[in-house]
Amino acid sequence: MYQYTVGQSLERIRSLAHVTETVYSLYVTDSDRHLIGILSLRDLVTAQLEQTVGEILSRDFVSVQTYTDQEEVARIIQRYDFLAVPVVDSQHPRLKHRGFVPPFQVADQL
Repeated sequence: MYQYTVGQSLERIRSLAHVTETVYSLYVTDSDRHLIGILSLRDLVTAQLEQTVGEILSRDFVSVQTYTDQEEVARIIQRYDFLAVPVVDSQHPRLKHRGFVPPFQVADQL
């Protein structure tokens, strides 16, 4: 997805709107699902349509690993005021993206 243009990415998001509840951030992966960056929806919609996602994403991001306990995930979400935190595979050398944890899943840990 990082090679997509902003325009292509917006079209992709629109095409998935019927199966996606909310979109605040995009977790950008390569073709092998390695997490390479994060892009806020705000940054996406304010960028030029011809820019690539790779040009505007943030490569400096916080993530948790698959074995991170819920209390630590809750602290990270609270500390950074995240709407969700990406989860990467702790067994994979290049941090393969496995999903995300929204705050409501760890709310009782806060």
